[in-house]
Amino acid sequence: MKTRKFSLVKYDWDSFNKAFKKNNSNPHENKVFCYIGDIPNMPGHSFVIDIRTGTPYIFHPENLKELTDDET
Repeated sequence: MKTRKFSLVKYDWDSFNKAFKKNNSNPHENKVFCYIGDIPNMPGHSFVIDIRTGTPYIFHPENLKELTDDET
């Protein structure tokens, strides 16, 4: 499913493999982001903003997951 512009998303830590997660902690746990959109000059990258701090981030779109109604 394609992420909709300006939707609330989270970093999909569950999609990473177990070996990676074993050696690395989730740097974006409990953060909620606003998905702004894909970056035209950087294929495979998306621009998001942390809704609590306003900090901008660039993520791969496959690492983002829209929040459900229960999560918002």
